[in-house]
Amino acid sequence: MGEKLKSRAGISALIFVFVFQSWLNCKPYKGGELRTIKSFLYGRFEVRFKSARGSGIVSSFFTFYDNVSSLDDWNEIDIEILGRYEKNVQFNTITPGRINHEKLKPLNFSPHDGFHVYAIEWTPNYVAWYVDSVQLTIQLGEHIAQLNKPQKIMMNLWQPTAKDWAGEFSDTLLPRYAVYDWVRYYRYDPENGNYGWGNKFSFEWEDNFDYFDTQRWQKATHTFEGNNCDFIPENVVFKDGYMILCLTTPENPGYSWIDENDLFCDGFELLNAYPNPFNSHLNIALNVKKESSFQISIYDLCGNLVNEIYNNYLCLGQHILQFNGMDRYGKDIHSGMYILRIDSNYGTVHKKVTFLK
Repeated sequence: MGEKLKSRAGISALIFVFVFQSWLNCKPYKGGELRTIKSFLYGRFEVRFKSARGSGIVSSFFTFYDNVSSLDDWNEIDIEILGRYEKNVQFNTITPGRINHEKLKPLNFSPHDGFHVYAIEWTPNYVAWYVDSVQLTIQLGEHIAQLNKPQKIMMNLWQPTAKDWAGEFSDTLLPRYAVYDWVRYYRYDPENGNYGWGNKFSFEWEDNFDYFDTQRWQKATHTFEGNNCDFIPENVVFKDGYMILCLTTPENPGYSWIDENDLFCDGFELLNAYPNPFNSHLNIALNVKKESSFQISIYDLCGNLVNEIYNNYLCLGQHILQFNGMDRYGKDIHSGMYILRIDSNYGTVHKKVTFLK
């Protein structure tokens, strides 16, 4: 009996150590990644999506060889949109030895404000990238021949630790969303193709994300070095004909319609709402770029008006307004999550805020 108790105690200790270590290894944020089950050797890969805005955030569409046993196996082709930039996109191939061949290219629009079509053409001789059917760059040379392993199609939204690359990050931005409309795959078919540069590709399939096709896609459940996120299934959402990748705190995973609007619009920017959570006063920092009438309000999660904070004109410049934690009747609000809504003549933004007594 004593030996059994010792054995059980040992097992319990091992379980505790495993759980404790898992807790220690948890990342501070939760991201989302969708990847194909099958892998593809060469082809044209297209996506229509809208990226997430904000410093320290990356939205992506890429191909990756996911059976890497050493850096000598590395094969990857990237389209990465850094939320810190308003009019840029980064293209990259990563070859054996994890060698980057990246190129940051300017755009004549903000990829965070609307949907655009991005494409990768991958052949044994070149990799080319397109935006809205225009070829923006191409890579040739010996390193292209090293991209010879079958790769999965992937999309993710994550928060890099590399501040010099992705920029400084503040979790006051969260949640953030990247919204994907569709993905298309064309096989490499140089003899009989009828699409792409030189008609080297033939259409194979399209996914409009009307539902989660479990025969084609997997939701990721991993992380990697340099990523401040764990990828979780809850942050890959299929809704209204879109696939939405979410970047959230651990406490509030998934997609909330109220946060579809950004913290930026044409006439003003919500710089911060702090402290968040708050227990007495919430400071609301705005940068007004176009003079306008403003209505600033607090709503509950059911869409009911809790209180109107401000309803007047604001001139150019930075302003800080306060919410005192009371409802329209002068009573303290209950602990919980609320929606800060800011309306002007130039747009509307929302921000989740939490009140704690």
